[in-house]
Amino acid sequence: MAKTIVILTLDNSPDLMQGKALLSHMALAWETQGVNVKIVRGIKEVFEADVVVSHIDLTVVPNEYSEFVKNYPVAINGRINDISKSLISNNLLQRESDYDGPVIVKTQANYGGIPELIQGNGHEILERPWRRVQHLDSYNYPRFNAIRDVPNGVWRNDNLIVEKFLPEIDSGGNYCLRKWFFFGDKNMGLYQTSSKPIVKFGDIENEIISDVPDELKVLRERLNMEYGRFDYAIVDGEVVIYDANKTPIIGDVGLSLLGDKLDEFSAGITQYLD
Repeated sequence: MAKTIVILTLDNSPDLMQGKALLSHMALAWETQGVNVKIVRGIKEVFEADVVVSHIDLTVVPNEYSEFVKNYPVAINGRINDISKSLISNNLLQRESDYDGPVIVKTQANYGGIPELIQGNGHEILERPWRRVQHLDSYNYPRFNAIRDVPNGVWRNDNLIVEKFLPEIDSGGNYCLRKWFFFGDKNMGLYQTSSKPIVKFGDIENEIISDVPDELKVLRERLNMEYGRFDYAIVDGEVVIYDANKTPIIGDVGLSLLGDKLDEFSAGITQYLD
């Protein structure tokens, strides 16, 4: 008898299959393999399934969704409820920290807090005092030369965090970003470089990587993530974790590079269906 997978999204989420979510490509692969895939918006009804994949594109998962996935025998990412920067970062700073290097200001929320804005949990992005800022442009997070240059309002704003700015820079002076995609026991890695300090889309070089630092495996276990992506760098031999994402997207460049690996990666579902 064919297995069934439910993919759970927020009730007002856009069509998963029309976006760039990595999970949409995996869903197509599962259907090709004879697995029934049902995308469910909201928690009004429990549909019978062997596995539910929680695909809630918010930094903090609403309690009602965390409770809802308990209706299923297996809930992928059902135990991860919070990926706030303060839980992820290993380079957080306080106003009194003894550090004199450059710093970067980010939102506690993932992706500059934009998913929360879209869902109506925040206000429009406007010029306002730092102490009231809720959202930032994640393509251009503010950077300062030192802690002393950070505006007072940043320290008074629970929506924001301050980190050491620790970029990985290659021999050509380009900024580097490493991405680790994982699902069950399957992995994919991508290395990107850019002339821009915040590497969102590599504009110089993209290549596949395979080695995964142990620090990432420890973080994954601590967060109870079965599926997701970590963004990180290697700076002076140390792992610098930039971001954790439980609803990762994959752009055209990543898809062209990792496309041949997607079938193997999607097979990570096997251990949850057995």
